[in-house]
Amino acid sequence: MLRPRICIRIGLCLSIAVNSVLANADNKLTPPPYVVTGLETITTGVTWEEAAIRTALPPGVVPAKEMTGGINIYKAAGGNGFGAYTAAYLWVDLEGLDSSDGTKGRWMLAGIYGSQEVMAVVQEFYGLPVRNGNARYEATAKGLRAVGASAGHDLISVEAEIDMDKCKPGGGSVSYLSQMPRTKHFILLSDAFWGELCPAQVDSVRIMAPDGDPFAQFKPKSINWAVQFKGSVAVMPPTIRP
Repeated sequence: MLRPRICIRIGLCLSIAVNSVLANADNKLTPPPYVVTGLETITTGVTWEEAAIRTALPPGVVPAKEMTGGINIYKAAGGNGFGAYTAAYLWVDLEGLDSSDGTKGRWMLAGIYGSQEVMAVVQEFYGLPVRNGNARYEATAKGLRAVGASAGHDLISVEAEIDMDKCKPGGGSVSYLSQMPRTKHFILLSDAFWGELCPAQVDSVRIMAPDGDPFAQFKPKSINWAVQFKGSVAVMPPTIRP
């Protein structure tokens, strides 16, 4: 069983903006910026096995030397331009894209989104490796279990104990890098979030995805920190990175 140290840090990948500069924009979609409300996340920082990370990243994208990254499983009430949805994804930290508060930039490794609209926008305009799925929370004897699933099969779960006595207001920002599959442009998206942060103790992380599934490629070597976040996030318009 992997045991974490507690550290309050978080960054949400709510990459659901549309920018006509990226081409093929659908005029039926509400363009950014967005404010997403009613967020509830279990976010877990991990260290990944290096070989899988090296294989997953395209040339020129440099992972953090320590191979740090994380798991985010969350639900959202919705925002301007879209309704409620759930999601789960894995990310790896990147070198050279730190936000102003020191949070490292990120690259999504695998993800699922529980809204067809949000999933389609993320795929079409950001080239993120997501597919249809959903996330759910289940109560446990010590806290809760956050689960990401797709096609009726659980792919990943995190069991955590939330330290409600140490919750406090907090926020920050984080940037995500992705690559458009058609144009090969690198896209940079920044999120800014604010709400209530509660440190968490992770009791277990399980990746149950079958062989061949994108989630099955990545194995955490250790758990470094965990937090529960409840609040809102502002999703900024994306930019094309040279």
